[in-house]
This record gives sequence, C-alpha cells and structure tokens, in this order.
Amino acid sequence: MKKLFFIILLISITISCLNKNYETKIMVKKLDIMTEKIIIKEIRSKKFTAKNDSAAYIESVINYHALKSVYDDQHKSSPSQYDPLFINFILLDENGIDITETINFKGKDSVEAALIKRLYKSFENN
Repeated sequence: MKKLFFIILLISITISCLNKNYETKIMVKKLDIMTEKIIIKEIRSKKFTAKNDSAAYIESVINYHALKSVYDDQHKSSPSQYDPLFINFILLDENGIDITETINFKGKDSVEAALIKRLYKSFENN
C-alpha cells in the first residue's frame, strides 16, 4: 500500500512540474471620477498553471469573457459614464513577460471565436 501511495505521489509531482506558471491581467479603460480623465487600469489578476502557452491563452480568453459577461449583466440596467470599458487581457509567462501577442497556434482565431460564442451562449442559458 505504501508503494502505491509513493508511486501516485511521484506521478502527481512529475505532472505538476510539467506545468508552467502564468498570470492573466484583465485591463479596462474608465473615466476617473476625481480627475475626469480616461485611465487604463488592471481590474483583475489571476495566477494559474497550464501545460503550454496555447492552453494558457485559452484559459485567459475564458477568464476575460466570463468576467466581462458578468459585469455587463450587472450593469446593463443602469449604465454609467464611469463604468469601465473592457479592453483586453494581458497574459504573462512565468518570467513576467507579456506573451499575449506572440502566441500562435493552428486555427487560433476560429478556436477563439467558437469559444467566445459558446461561452456567451452558456451564460444566456443560465
């Protein structure tokens, strides 16, 4: 029994070491109430692990659009000029380098569009 536990533990550690660390920062543009100037601001940051850059990019797309959808639903009944305008997300690798624009995989645009469509459709059904 101890050997089985040790083997499972070893496999778990090995798999977790294969994943890389990433961080997504969601950026918005908003009108500052005090200065009446438009500012760009980070409103959410999430650290996570993923197998590779492409998987991390997909995770970031999901996080960005999920937060945007929830925010839009909460504010559509009483919009304000001070509501933030969602710009995009920034994906940082484990060294803190922005890799958002450098990620390229086969069918990236169509995968992203289908993912966004499916995501918003699931939000509408709930």
